[in-house]
Amino acid sequence: MAVINSVNYRETCFPKQDLTRCPGRPNYESLHQMQLELKANAISVHSNLGGGNHGHLGLLMTDPQYTLIVNTPYVRPVHPGIFVLAGGETRVQADAFQRAHDENLRVFHEVRGVEQALIQQIVAAVDACYIISMRDRNTGQFTGNVLQVLQYLQNTYGTISPSQLAVFQKEVTEMHYDPVTPVDNIFNKIEDLLEYGELAHCPFTQLQAIALAYNIINKTGKFRETVKSWNRLTLVQQNWIGFKQHFRDAHLELQETGELTLEGAGYGQAALVEDIVTRLAAEMNLITSELPPAETTLEVPPAATANHSTTDTFLQQLITQNQEMMRVIASNANVAGGRGTPRTPRVSTGPRTGQPVLPIPARYNKYCWTHGRCNHSSTTCNSKAPGHKSESTMENKLSGSTYGCTTAGA
Repeated sequence: MAVINSVNYRETCFPKQDLTRCPGRPNYESLHQMQLELKANAISVHSNLGGGNHGHLGLLMTDPQYTLIVNTPYVRPVHPGIFVLAGGETRVQADAFQRAHDENLRVFHEVRGVEQALIQQIVAAVDACYIISMRDRNTGQFTGNVLQVLQYLQNTYGTISPSQLAVFQKEVTEMHYDPVTPVDNIFNKIEDLLEYGELAHCPFTQLQAIALAYNIINKTGKFRETVKSWNRLTLVQQNWIGFKQHFRDAHLELQETGELTLEGAGYGQAALVEDIVTRLAAEMNLITSELPPAETTLEVPPAATANHSTTDTFLQQLITQNQEMMRVIASNANVAGGRGTPRTPRVSTGPRTGQPVLPIPARYNKYCWTHGRCNHSSTTCNSKAPGHKSESTMENKLSGSTYGCTTAGA
């Protein structure tokens, strides 16, 4: 007869002994945080159930949710009952049956103990009035298992509206992934969307999850061969778990073969180039917006000709500057591969902003704290940097940008 020892899982196993409190009425954010902490606790208790690598995580997830993690289902054990031999067994067989029964009984009590500890943590974290309907008035015990308690809280206080789901789905669909970063950034985003779908009572399927991640990855152009090999797999092999592993391996291979070196070596400079181009493009738009409308006559007004000349010169400078920056990026990429010495981009920068100093049209005689010398003042700026001072002027910059200014006071 097995002796079942009582274990205090909260104190001996759980990394989060006390969950983060949910003061007042629970909401999606507080319940999501609670669920993450409960999952960490459930995983911390080893179990051979559900594949043997995720502890008792299956207690907190539905079957479809758990299949996104591992293909082996988590089956909650039932009480094995009283040990009774059928008769006619040998001593060796009887001992084997006894050991199997004792193990089944131990696993049953372990699952029950972990589940009770998780429920007690929920009760301690949520104000009693928001969970009172789950408590039996006669026994004082909570009805249902820990998953049912969580689902009650989520369905009552943590629901997601269809409009919120649509906004988040659009954000995921339009996600831009940089291959230099871990590919799991995509997977986490997709799984967040799946959770949103369940809370909005519009669950997504594994095929939909795969399709979303597939499109995000395919847009990078870095995984062409991996995409082809994925498409050659059978439908049985094309599941969410397999998809994640397939592209994790591919991402690791790209790193090992140096195919991500360019992005890795020039990531900072590339961001700078993008910022420069965005800034100058805005300036170009301001210039072209001031050009006079097209005339019906073939004569071109002198002012328009001058403006076009200024625009062409400015555009050529932009192109030259951008080419120089891209050359530096490529040079640093070679350095990352062990072919040379790093070189710092030779770009003249302003005293405060770090932006390249390019010629500014003469008619730009106003001053902005964020943009320096330009065609608008600090008070009328529509794209203010943090700490923007609207009262700054060309004469009194208040430590603002000196972009385009010939001297500190001009």
